[in-house]
Amino acid sequence: MRIMLFSSRQYDNDTFTEANAGHGYELHFLEANLDSDTAVLAHGYEVVCPFVNDQVTAATLETLILALNRRLPRAHPARCCPIPIT
Repeated sequence: MRIMLFSSRQYDNDTFTEANAGHGYELHFLEANLDSDTAVLAHGYEVVCPFVNDQVTAATLETLILALNRRLPRAHPARCCPIPIT
């Protein structure tokens, strides 16, 4: 499973990489905040993991739908204030 983590800092990368060691998910960390402009970067991912300061607005969700060929990504529940999109 390919997972894009937005608003990632080095401590997020370290923590999630360590926690993922036994699971084998394909984690990709991006420092940029999720918003309607950066949502296109989720193209090809199955899960989008927003963080509390990301802008998950209607415009962001519309961009995610287009980026993923009209298939909504799932939110990853392991971070602060996850937004389930399924």
